[in-house]
Amino acid sequence: MTATLIEHLANFAANVRFDDLPADVVSEAKRLILDCAACGMTGYVGEKGKTAVEVGRQMGSDQQATILGLGPRVSVQGAAFANGELINAMEYDALLTPPGHATPYVAPALLALAEKSRVPGKQLLMAVAVSHEACLRLGRAMGYYRDPARPQTTMQPVTGFSSTVLGATLGAAKLLSLSPAQAANAVGLAGRMAPAQSSTKWLRTSPLSMDKSLMAGWAAQVPITAVMLASKGYTGDTSLLEGEFGFYRFMGSTKWNPGAMLDGLGERWDFPRSTIYKYYPGCRVTHTALDCFCSILVEEGLQPEEIESIHAYIDAHVAGEPAWAATDIRSHIDAQMSVPYTFAVAAHRVPIGMAWFAADTLRSEKILGFMPKVKFEGHPDYFKALEKDPASRIGGVEVTARGKKYAAQRNYRKGSPATPETRMTDQELEDKFRRCASGLLPARKIENACRQIWTLQQLDDVSVLMQDLAL
Repeated sequence: MTATLIEHLANFAANVRFDDLPADVVSEAKRLILDCAACGMTGYVGEKGKTAVEVGRQMGSDQQATILGLGPRVSVQGAAFANGELINAMEYDALLTPPGHATPYVAPALLALAEKSRVPGKQLLMAVAVSHEACLRLGRAMGYYRDPARPQTTMQPVTGFSSTVLGATLGAAKLLSLSPAQAANAVGLAGRMAPAQSSTKWLRTSPLSMDKSLMAGWAAQVPITAVMLASKGYTGDTSLLEGEFGFYRFMGSTKWNPGAMLDGLGERWDFPRSTIYKYYPGCRVTHTALDCFCSILVEEGLQPEEIESIHAYIDAHVAGEPAWAATDIRSHIDAQMSVPYTFAVAAHRVPIGMAWFAADTLRSEKILGFMPKVKFEGHPDYFKALEKDPASRIGGVEVTARGKKYAAQRNYRKGSPATPETRMTDQELEDKFRRCASGLLPARKIENACRQIWTLQQLDDVSVLMQDLAL
């Protein structure tokens, strides 16, 4: 009998052995864990993360798993909920291209289950690798932000990251050593429970709500529930990805190419070359232009009062969407998407990281008063550059100051693995973690956590690491 697509995924996960993993796969899994820990620390700046921690505490206090940063040990579900919201709160988390955001929907369940089950570090690293590889391949099989059947400058009416809960569930099944049949059932169940893809609606609603394009805390509940059920014999639809009415259809995707998911599966690992880290908090579509702007600020020594105007050229497929044009900044959620706001904080040299969305920054009259100077549009060559090189994210900026015009343009942005110059180094990711954690954790715990993540394959019990990622 021919295996279903889900069964192919389950067999792939079952056959993964740590000693067979390429060095770059192990390294990237560690980098993802370090980065999501850093992002989790930033979530306390805004109400989204703080509220999620309160709710996570109410979801059970049986001390099974840790809430990152200031949080206590709570139930597995409570820790995964709070950590998902914390990691995604400041729009600082890593991306996979495609589907886009993945780690905040994957890592929280894996960290919570790993801590509760006291699995060794090798087991967590395999689960992170399996889940992100599956997320990437599902993203390739389904539609992305851009739809070739629609005008290129608009987003699809239905888009989002819901396929990531399938990858997360596959990773959770690997983490808990479920059989291939149990893993397949768990992924089938996850597909039934996956949240609807409502990203486009969220991005077109002002003011932006805290639940964002996919509520990470809720998404993190799916893999936990799915693997718990499947481990007890609860069956799911293992043909959920198949046929005319499969997962892609009821999730609103205009594309379904399962061959892209299966190509080289089990023979080639692609996620390390498709993982992107954020140097700046906030939506990444502005980051090439921000790179250009920040380089001009440094090279010319420009001060905010000397700048007359800024014209930024960002990713063209979102340039016409209202979320990026927001000038009524009511919360850190509005701010992290707003092009005028992010350029205003950069112009005032607010330290990169949590300070960008701190309450006093959001209310700063200097920053809010600077925002009208910022205009933006899609880069005119964005799609040409993308056709030439899918890794390209061309952007630029023109700054008028001191009666002169300063301009810069780049094809790749900081954090992209496309070039050695733009790839975030291990040291840069470690520095990001230190900056994000320094206001919450003592230096001893920060250094212990860094050491344990880089040597995670040697750790016998993941709960030791989690103890150093919280007070």
